[in-house]
Amino acid sequence: IFTRIKIDIDGLPKGLRVYRETTWSKLGKVIGMQDITTDDASFDNSFMIRGNDPREVLDYLTPSRRMALLAYTNKLRGLELREEGLVLLQQGQTDSVNRLNRYFSQLGLLASALIRS
Repeated sequence: IFTRIKIDIDGLPKGLRVYRETTWSKLGKVIGMQDITTDDASFDNSFMIRGNDPREVLDYLTPSRRMALLAYTNKLRGLELREEGLVLLQQGQTDSVNRLNRYFSQLGLLASALIRS
């Protein structure tokens, strides 16, 4: 059972997927599976980045957007930025109103930061 929350964001690059590195994705990077790098070491060491058009993805991932994503991934484990928007996937059923309120609040703040940037 998982709790899945999604906030749509219009106009994201086709095929975009930015997600926190795991042990397996680090291994994938070593053998060349990472599609896109930003030349921002702290961001590239924290995330896997994929997309259909690398130039479009890099144009979207401005320094302020990268900074926002870095700040919120530590608060929201299981966060991904996908072509359709922000997705938070948490293991287990979240039945705490306070926890759900915190998730929605933090996702909303991050979505706002991504839209403004």
